[in-house]
Amino acid sequence: REVICIFHNLKGYDSMFLQHQLVKEERKIEDIIAIGTKWLSFKVGQITFKDSFSFLPMSLSAFTSTFGLTELKKGFFPHLFHTPDHQDYVGALPAASCYDPESMSNSKKKEFQVWYEEQVKKQHPFDLKQELIAYCQSDDTVAVEPVRGWRGAQVNQSEVALEWLMWQEHQLESDSPRIQHVRNGGEKLIPAGPEAYHVDGFDSHANTVYEFHGCLFHGCRRCHKDRKKMAFSSGSYTMEALCQQTEDKCQTLRQMGYKVVQIWECQWKEQKKASKEIQDFLKEINLVPQLNPRDAFFGGRTGAASLYYKANTDEGEQIRYVDVTSEYPYVKKYGTYPIVDILPPYNLYNPLLPLRHGKKLTFPLCRKCVEDESAKPMLGRNYYCSHGVEDRMLTGTWCTPEIMKAVEKGYQVLRIHEAWHFPPDQRKQGLFAPYVDTWLKIKQESSGYPSWAQTDAQKEDYVKNYKAREGIDLDPQHIKKNPGRKATAKLMLNSFWGKFGEQMNKMKTKQITEPHELIDHLNDTTIEISDVRILSADVIELAYKKIEEDAVKGSKTNIFIAAFTTCQARLKLYESLEALGDRVLYYDTDSVIYTWKPGQTEIPLGDYLGDMTNELDEGDYIVEFVSGGAKNYGYATKHGKIVCKVRGFSLNVRGAKQLNYQVMRQNILDEILDPQDERRDTDIVNPRHFKRDPIAKKIK
Repeated sequence: REVICIFHNLKGYDSMFLQHQLVKEERKIEDIIAIGTKWLSFKVGQITFKDSFSFLPMSLSAFTSTFGLTELKKGFFPHLFHTPDHQDYVGALPAASCYDPESMSNSKKKEFQVWYEEQVKKQHPFDLKQELIAYCQSDDTVAVEPVRGWRGAQVNQSEVALEWLMWQEHQLESDSPRIQHVRNGGEKLIPAGPEAYHVDGFDSHANTVYEFHGCLFHGCRRCHKDRKKMAFSSGSYTMEALCQQTEDKCQTLRQMGYKVVQIWECQWKEQKKASKEIQDFLKEINLVPQLNPRDAFFGGRTGAASLYYKANTDEGEQIRYVDVTSEYPYVKKYGTYPIVDILPPYNLYNPLLPLRHGKKLTFPLCRKCVEDESAKPMLGRNYYCSHGVEDRMLTGTWCTPEIMKAVEKGYQVLRIHEAWHFPPDQRKQGLFAPYVDTWLKIKQESSGYPSWAQTDAQKEDYVKNYKAREGIDLDPQHIKKNPGRKATAKLMLNSFWGKFGEQMNKMKTKQITEPHELIDHLNDTTIEISDVRILSADVIELAYKKIEEDAVKGSKTNIFIAAFTTCQARLKLYESLEALGDRVLYYDTDSVIYTWKPGQTEIPLGDYLGDMTNELDEGDYIVEFVSGGAKNYGYATKHGKIVCKVRGFSLNVRGAKQLNYQVMRQNILDEILDPQDERRDTDIVNPRHFKRDPIAKKIK
């Protein structure tokens, strides 16, 4: 049978150990999805290995808070102590340095120091093998949990199960709720040896477990007479096997000393039908169904009809798209590319229209200046533009909203060659509104209450006003800060549209064991081979991609949606740039750093979608700011907070000692006071840096 094996951050280094062993055993590896030498997914026989980090980009340690889980093994593991010489070690706790605290963030290091001091005081013997087993079991359990845990936080127990649990709570006649369930503290996780059981309800006062067995999902013998039928919830188990699993779980819980109260779904339905008391109770509680995120997802609706726009040629508009076409080879050879020519104004502090130059995205007022000056060293550049109309003119393709805003800011449309138009009856505002609302609700709840909402009345007003403004019902019980859950919702909000603009022609990796396969690939004129790796006498690995003329056209891509999304995002940012002018210090996609004095315009803040929010702590503000370019900046605040951001560099404790705000600040000041053509290099040393050997399939 088919098996999917999940690794968190498989592409990091784990896959290399698997690759090495599989090549050594001469196992055939297929369906490889890779980014360079990083493997995200591959298949061996009937086992498919996948990287969960591609879907949930967070550390395993963040899973517990994100999904509301209980971590089975708390603490840290001394990875540097895990050597061949220590495999049978039992003794005192390893030195703190063995836990490599320098590789942690500052906050994580402080947490480690507290934990380590507690362990030293306990003086428990350290058994490496037992610690390794416990640590790995915890990671494995946490990694599996989101399948249940995320649903537990969203749509886990059925409404009928919650009815029964609330009826059981009612029967207890307690002054305060006693049964813990998905809507009251989350499902209880009970460790049971190498396993861990989620239970539908748990009463800690009476040490009682409540289990509601859905007939379909647990293989009820009364309702499903065909015991050999494969279970609905899993293609791997028959109805009888699933029912036996359910019974074994309850028996194990009893043996552990828990009292187990259980009921089958069909039995509960019979009780409801026969009891008017239960019927009246259920009417009073008015159980509201929980949101199902899938209700906001409609297959097959790409939205192309509502976003297609053809400019009015009489008014000089043009939008051009040349990337997706079924006749690409023909166009490359014979076609004339439709272009819009537009002339920027001379005096606009924050230019509007983007223009690609090489691999850089620029926002110029003169095309010729970009072409000529960007190739020169910094000190040799000319900052005075003397070019005429034809040289200054930008030639490119833009969405009409940006062109309309550009005309408003003084750009002149000189020539229109072609425009694609969406008729008015094919346009729809808020095409993805249900999807956005689904995840915005989760993100907003996970952000906690805004700083101004301190009293119960203010919190109630916040929830009420959010409903009036966005049409979203926030659940006060779920409004609490959860960075991981917020990050997951933010990922779903920000990444959804990207699929429509996905670049389908990606590098492919294939392992070849037959001579004719190699010859076929070498003679294939539709591919470009970038690398040939000889793994063994019998296995060759190829890295290749399709030539652009024969590139795969994705059935789920729609470049119009992606283009209009980024266009409107840039226009949203431009609202702030336009209002602030030369007071802007830094901006990045959806954020702006700017100067302000009393009496000057400031960016209004708010709590709703599209509003700006304060990124600093309440009452704090930046007093010093430096930047070395895009994704490279730092600042110091009045309250003493120091921030340093450098793209591609991990600023953990070890890294921050080598590259930090003071180093960045000094380098930038040196360049301002004494500019030079040669780069100012800062050597960074990482003793824990690993490299992948794509041929030997080993870690160096």
